[in-house]
Amino acid sequence: MGLAPRTYTLRSGDAGVLVTATVPPEWTETIEPTCVRFGVPSAGGRGPGLTLVRAWGDDERTRLAWVLSQQFGSDLPAASQLDRGGRLWVVHRRPTGHVHARVYVPAEAIGGFLVGAISLGPSQSAHLAEMEPVLDTVRVA
Repeated sequence: MGLAPRTYTLRSGDAGVLVTATVPPEWTETIEPTCVRFGVPSAGGRGPGLTLVRAWGDDERTRLAWVLSQQFGSDLPAASQLDRGGRLWVVHRRPTGHVHARVYVPAEAIGGFLVGAISLGPSQSAHLAEMEPVLDTVRVA
């Protein structure tokens, strides 16, 4: 299985942001102006999505705190957080077996973040390990 780099231009308001990702060739993609959704065959077609999120705040730390509170709310304290070289992974595993995972990559052009989001049900949750390395290749160009 070879990995092929792909390039996308995502829009947030009037701003266009160039994004790259190295994605397995068997993954499908649906491209819209504001997001890209991937389909992972081994996960029954479910997969991550990429989108831009603008955030409130004067600096990256404040903007990240704001976006995390908006996207995870009361689940944030129970979520694991891992900084991987300028990108933050946040993973919340619910007692039901559902997994809500996101990676945040700073996108200065919009005063926010490129967000890779994964939402998996109990029967697909094991596929997070397959999707994480791909989202680690996501870059804002």
